[in-house]
Amino acid sequence: EGVGPLSPNLGIQSAMLSTCTLHRIDDPHCMQRRIYAQILKRWTDSLKCVFVYDYDPGKSLDGTPFTSLRLLEHDLRRLHERGVWGFWTEGQNIWMVTQLNYYVRSKLMWGVDSDVKAVVRDFCEKFYGPAARPVEEYLWLVEDSLEENGAHAWWSRPIPWMHVLEKSEARLNALVKRAEALAKEDPERARVQVFRDVHDHLRAYAGMERALAEGRFADAGQEVERMAELRKAIDGAQHGLLPPENELVTGHEFSLTTWRDVCADLTARTDGTQGSLVTMLPREWEFHTDPHDEGVIYQWYLPGTGEGWRRIDVTDYWENQGEQDKQGRGYWGKAWYRTTFPVPSEAAGKTLTLTLGGVATDRERNDSRALWVWINGNLIEVPSGRIHHFKPLDLDVSKWIRPGESNDIAILVQANRLEATQHNGLHRRVFLWAGW
Repeated sequence: EGVGPLSPNLGIQSAMLSTCTLHRIDDPHCMQRRIYAQILKRWTDSLKCVFVYDYDPGKSLDGTPFTSLRLLEHDLRRLHERGVWGFWTEGQNIWMVTQLNYYVRSKLMWGVDSDVKAVVRDFCEKFYGPAARPVEEYLWLVEDSLEENGAHAWWSRPIPWMHVLEKSEARLNALVKRAEALAKEDPERARVQVFRDVHDHLRAYAGMERALAEGRFADAGQEVERMAELRKAIDGAQHGLLPPENELVTGHEFSLTTWRDVCADLTARTDGTQGSLVTMLPREWEFHTDPHDEGVIYQWYLPGTGEGWRRIDVTDYWENQGEQDKQGRGYWGKAWYRTTFPVPSEAAGKTLTLTLGGVATDRERNDSRALWVWINGNLIEVPSGRIHHFKPLDLDVSKWIRPGESNDIAILVQANRLEATQHNGLHRRVFLWAGW
């Protein structure tokens, strides 16, 4: 900023990793994509040689479909208008995730005015034969569902499939069945079978999310194993349709390996392996933002204090539940969660642990300075060190719980900084369990 005239021989590569990848450049409802548009404008106004380094898929390594055909159609034309010279694309050109993205991308790069709908139809007719129409309709319906959901996603933030598919899952199921009925001979029949397996994998992923949200941790683990079986079937049909099983993929926080570990950890706390469930706290809590940092002063950690509380689902980030403005700016600051829960008298004398299934706090202060918890009006100790937003957090609350009574809990979360992410707060069930 303010450096002065740039050399005409200078070229730059623009790589926007921390930006939403579900919305188009300059989308009026996506703050990050409007920022991207402004950065792009400034670089292309100042320099003649601008390359774009982008990501496809531009989301987490969860193995779910990420078709972005309309986005590609819009964005590549926009980049062409701005005089961008070309691209380096980092990603996984694998059918299970990107599907037609790379095919459509290549068509647009050689003909930016290509009709993407016509390109998709032509591909489906040549690849799926008699099953082309239901497959084509399926692809566009997935895109419609993603656009209507309104969530934001990027490299390390997942798409909330259980919500994305709420209105469209039954119709998607019907389209897959219709494609199967039409594809009666190979190779189309084998290709539709892979399409079916990818669809069932997506359904299992959404089923895992639903089971976790409902506190059915063992069932969530079964959905993970179902995904593993489907991946074997897909890889058996043709090697290369899945992400490579390298350390980057298996070690990613949204990989199948990590999901398996999370589900197993939560199950062990509640099924008698490591402990037994005492009570599953409600899925809906009271919620209140605290932009002026006054909640502690007014003792919002006590029941009945403060005005303007609303209900929120603690199994999803607060941005996905209305805490963002019309321009897509998520709330950034402190926010409170509050509820009551019963504890049976049989819990007396036991070692009691409160588990926060998942909480996303300030990325730069993701430790005890970004999370505060009160039980029955008592501030309890949050262990020092990093709070991983994806893994369960255990808190020893034995001395603060009142067995045989209703108990109160309040949680204060310091959110991520605005430009980095659109996912904050509690996003998985909270429960009390007794260890052995």
